[in-house]
Amino acid sequence: MTDRTDRTDQYVRVLAPLSRDVEPLTRALRDRGHLADAADDVDALCEALQDGAGVVVLTQEALALPRFPLLVRALREQPPWSDLPVVVLVSGGQTASAELTEALRALDESTNSSILERPVRTATIVHAIESALRVRQRQYELREHLEARGIAEAAERRARAEAEDAVRARDEFLSIASHELRNPVMVISGTSQLLRRAHEGGRLTESRLAAYIESLEAGGRRLATLTADLLDMSRVQRGELPLRPEKTDMVVMVRDLVRRGEWTDHHVALEMEEHSLTAVVDPERIRQVVWNLLDNATKYSPGGGDVRVHLRRDGDGVLLEVHDSGIGLEASAQETIFIPFSRALNATDANIPGLGLGLYLSRRIAEQHHGRLWARSPGKGMGTVMSLWVPLEQPEQPEQPEQPEQPEQPEPGGGR
Repeated sequence: MTDRTDRTDQYVRVLAPLSRDVEPLTRALRDRGHLADAADDVDALCEALQDGAGVVVLTQEALALPRFPLLVRALREQPPWSDLPVVVLVSGGQTASAELTEALRALDESTNSSILERPVRTATIVHAIESALRVRQRQYELREHLEARGIAEAAERRARAEAEDAVRARDEFLSIASHELRNPVMVISGTSQLLRRAHEGGRLTESRLAAYIESLEAGGRRLATLTADLLDMSRVQRGELPLRPEKTDMVVMVRDLVRRGEWTDHHVALEMEEHSLTAVVDPERIRQVVWNLLDNATKYSPGGGDVRVHLRRDGDGVLLEVHDSGIGLEASAQETIFIPFSRALNATDANIPGLGLGLYLSRRIAEQHHGRLWARSPGKGMGTVMSLWVPLEQPEQPEQPEQPEQPEQPEPGGGR
């Protein structure tokens, strides 16, 4: 709720052109513990009303001021919860002029006004003002109630939207995961059946056996990769993905990954400005990120093409850039591809397989190293550059309890 500690909305704002009416009233109010001030003119009073007011006190002479309609307009523009009390002091024992009658009518239409005829004792005026302040206090309570209800309704809308988003994300996850997991399972199942039939029928030649084994291994690797990505995502979201940083030569790591890759349809060129670049990183996790970027560069460049890998020192860190000449990215996708299970539309349209977790995990791993991972592309069909930056040194971390050894993980294909 809004903080009301300045109490400006409890002020008694007085506008009395004749000064003899002001001093006794404001002094009496202050003696009773009320906040009161006198405005010099209509403009000053309207400005004070913007800060807040509990009651407005006007004398008959104030109603005759040329700028009085400005005050009426300000009173009409109050928020829906507000009905600012106005106490008007008029001279009794005489017939009211047409101008005074019109001014009183305008006040009565704009706000909750009370009229006291002079001469009147100061104590009586103070009593009327205190009654008006109690009415005003109930309005403030209504305001607080409306604000609290508004906050509660906004929170409920947010919670409902988050729940709906969670349901959509769950359904999307189940759809994508079941589709991606089904493919290697079907490969393994189908190949196993073919292997059994060939064995039972005496048709299991050495070449056929080798082909079956290769197919089973490929399906097993894909299934292990998907499972590892799902487990890593769960660990990341729970904050339980531990790092084991050590001095690592990034040149050796990247050169090894480029050489190990089976880039049958692509030419992968490694460009380095240093013979050695040592950074304190978790070598297994950074290797996972680099492999994912290399795998994506080739996977999202159907039909072959060059992939350039540029590694250099950048400030107090190491910068790796992987350039491909593939399907590229629209501007809107250059951030959304890092959202779990989110993939670029042109990747889906091209039927390129992927769970949509690789880049999400890679960015989180980079961030855990106090680094960054980002994408840029001129547009669809114009290639993509994936950039990874990690610092040479990691900041000091408090000692952590010993973590159990992790099982060896397969190299992830990931996917955008």
